[in-house]
Amino acid sequence: MKFIITSLALLFIILSGCDRTKKTDYAKLEHFIEEKITELHKSQNLKGVSVGFVDINNYIIESSIGNVDNYSHYMMASVTKIVTGLAIMQLVEDRKLKLSDPVSKHIPEFSANYNKDTREITVVDLLTHSSGLSRDIMSKAQGYCPFETNEIINYFNKTPKPLPVAYRHSYSNPGFELLGKIIENVSGKKYPAYIRKYILDPLEMNSTFFNIEKDKEIKAFMRDYDFSFHEHPINYIAAGGLISNVSDMLNLTQMFLKNGKANNTGLINSMYVSKMFKKHNENVLLDTELEVGLPFFLESLPEPYTGKLVYHGGGAIFFNTMLMMAPDYGIGVVVFSNTAGSYNHIDQLARSLMLEAIYLKTGKNQIKPEVSALTEKDWPTEEKNKIIGIYVTSSSIINIVEENGVIIAKIGESKYPVKFNNDGYFSFHDGLNIKIKEKESSSYLFMKRGNNIIPIGKKESLKRPVSNKWKNSTGVYNVANPCPDGGAVFYESLELRLDNDILKVYLLPEEIIRKTYGIERPTGTLLEVINDTAAVMKGFGRYPGEHVFLGKNGNEVRFSGLKFIKQD
Repeated sequence: MKFIITSLALLFIILSGCDRTKKTDYAKLEHFIEEKITELHKSQNLKGVSVGFVDINNYIIESSIGNVDNYSHYMMASVTKIVTGLAIMQLVEDRKLKLSDPVSKHIPEFSANYNKDTREITVVDLLTHSSGLSRDIMSKAQGYCPFETNEIINYFNKTPKPLPVAYRHSYSNPGFELLGKIIENVSGKKYPAYIRKYILDPLEMNSTFFNIEKDKEIKAFMRDYDFSFHEHPINYIAAGGLISNVSDMLNLTQMFLKNGKANNTGLINSMYVSKMFKKHNENVLLDTELEVGLPFFLESLPEPYTGKLVYHGGGAIFFNTMLMMAPDYGIGVVVFSNTAGSYNHIDQLARSLMLEAIYLKTGKNQIKPEVSALTEKDWPTEEKNKIIGIYVTSSSIINIVEENGVIIAKIGESKYPVKFNNDGYFSFHDGLNIKIKEKESSSYLFMKRGNNIIPIGKKESLKRPVSNKWKNSTGVYNVANPCPDGGAVFYESLELRLDNDILKVYLLPEEIIRKTYGIERPTGTLLEVINDTAAVMKGFGRYPGEHVFLGKNGNEVRFSGLKFIKQD
């Protein structure tokens, strides 16, 4: 295990008149980091973990445990989006584009009006994941078959868009590839070359590169195996293609903490750093409990602390990463793991390190919030009747009705009595707490999950019955590998099932994904048939609004750029 405190930092502490640094005993934080990563390494069998901490006044701690050291490389995955967002903001500062610009202004071949939305997709829609574009195009996302960004554009131009613009937060990796294309078209440089010249080189991130630039095998691991695996390259370069280490990513973190300054030069004006740290999804219809910056996620610090946590994480199959900052306190951390399924542990470790550092700076203990447990409450009859109706979620149709003076929820052949709680929540399963919110004359189901409230369904009628064409097409379909070089990562099989005249699609990931996340059976999503060749995924699951297409001959299904052939 290694710790590094730069000599420059020590000299600065001796000579500096900065009270904030002098009053902070970060030696305690070193011990805290050592304890936490040792615990993770042992209790969760994480093979390798690296942590970096930086203070605005150049105090740096770097620590690693397991089969890695402070110089080890990690796939940054979606932490790459921070760099892409920074590049966009540099171009905004240079007045080469505006956040409000339609995407089609800078990518003319992108058919912005194909979706029949009330307005075109803009640059800020892409940055905040509110464009309504697909989460992934599975045939392009990860593997050994590179592709051109134009293939993504052609896919979007030919495929119905899942969701309207500014409807809800819907994470889109290919949406960030469009941002990469905008950077190229506006700057006149290839995306990696632009990032190298205007971000990586000025920040002296000399050990950072994109997976398309260098053929470097980085070992990855699963908890239950001692031998290593090899992570397939992420083909979404602007969304997840960066490879780096702790020291380099701390340089990036410190630049943000210093409001855009790096190595005595200005990388970007502080005004634009501030914009990146501000909420930009106020007008997104269903994002009532979510704060999204450019492209950071934002979260209020617990009392008595003020300000926000500003962060973005990344997850590939094996590698999990987190960059997190508290700008008001001038501190930031990076936490990386090379072990599959460790994202939640990495996220929690970053949060605990940030709160410990803030405590050391302020001397104020975090106030444990009082948990207001939901308790049963007798709602007025009028309020109870408001929830009656049919709600479509990604997994089922929930029919809330009144029978003999009792409100019940019917799902298929099962019936569940509805329990009414305080704070406007009701439930019909233990641990399932739901609230109805009215948005633009529609009713939506929101579920309470920890501190978050997320949309899960909508009050609406499902088109029924299912046509004979789709009924006759039920069965299991195996993927036809679209990648001639092999080694692509996607779904292994797709199954169409009919249950009580409800059509569902079940997707089974490849074996390596199943092992990583302990998946034992396919995940099902409810489909609404549009016509004899197209159906749409309902609810607000992983792929809300995505289309599933049925081939004319009935033995072929297409989904997310993949082709599936029916088993004999």
